[in-house]
Amino acid sequence: MAGFSIVLLLSGFVGAFLLFMALAVIYYIWQICKYLLYSFSVYGVSKDKKAFIPIFNKYIFGEIGINKIYGIVLAVVTCLKVFIDIWFLDFILVDVNLLVFNLVPNLSFFFVLFVFVAHWILTCICASKLFEKKCNKTIYIILTVLSYLSLGMLIPVFMFFINKTKKESKEDLAIKNN
Repeated sequence: MAGFSIVLLLSGFVGAFLLFMALAVIYYIWQICKYLLYSFSVYGVSKDKKAFIPIFNKYIFGEIGINKIYGIVLAVVTCLKVFIDIWFLDFILVDVNLLVFNLVPNLSFFFVLFVFVAHWILTCICASKLFEKKCNKTIYIILTVLSYLSLGMLIPVFMFFINKTKKESKEDLAIKNN
């Protein structure tokens, strides 16, 4: 009877490990797809081939949206996020037992949470400013609200749309009417 309980216990640990591995694989596939979407959408807006460089595309995105300093800050926060992603992979592969036995969040958890939330907020603010520059007011508000509600996942898709549209100024409308 004791042998059977050990088998159940070990199968539970193996199942938890496989669950964490599956979540890690899904997360990294999602990150790669998001990187490709951002690269193509930033390239579509900026026409700069450097948009396909992983961290540099966030710099270009920040520079187009607001200014160079904001682009640098966004690139640094993205770099921190990439290091956290690498640390997370190491945590999943090597230190899974820490998660099972140490369920109390520590200071590193709050730092990771801060970096991820800061990255999301900075990206959404930059996208909002970019939408404001490229779209009329109604579309700008709709795109901004949907960007925040989708946690930033729809920003690259919206950037494709704003690349196709052009914000018409009052001078352009006056020229068209004459």
